Amino acid sequence: MTSRKLPLTPAYRPNERGFLNLTHSYFGAVDILLERLFKRHSSYREGDAEMLFDPIMFLYRHAIECGLKYFLFSSLINQPVDTHNLDVLYKKLLPYLANVPKENLVSLEETVEFYSQYDTKTGEAFRYPFSKKNSPFSKEVNGLNRVELR
Repeated sequence: MTSRKLPLTPAYRPNERGFLNLTHSYFGAVDILLERLFKRHSSYREGDAEMLFDPIMFLYRHAIECGLKYFLFSSLINQPVDTHNLDVLYKKLLPYLANVPKENLVSLEETVEFYSQYDTKTGEAFRYPFSKKNSPFSKEVNGLNRVELR
């Protein structure tokens, strides 16, 4: 999904605020931010990439989380999971993907694996600078700034 496919309305809420609509909205937000960084060179400022890095990485991650939850919470699967951990969500969904060709899952698997390197068991390292117990998440996300956004 790209921002050009979203309707030109104040809010994208076609039917209800469910996981699928949230997935589309978060991917659309990522697209808009990336478009600002890489397609509008005249408005590019030196600090934009650094300033928008964490929001882009979070929005992309959260879009994937919402997408996984969309399938898990669906009436066909009906396996609600109370976690933000992408690896746990993907592993819960995997048995239901047995008939999906493996090559169609490669990108999703690689993305879940990528985020699992930096994420905590709770999935909070992308949302907060420290845990509920006040310990910093800096070592969990250390090195994440070396990711090439393109």
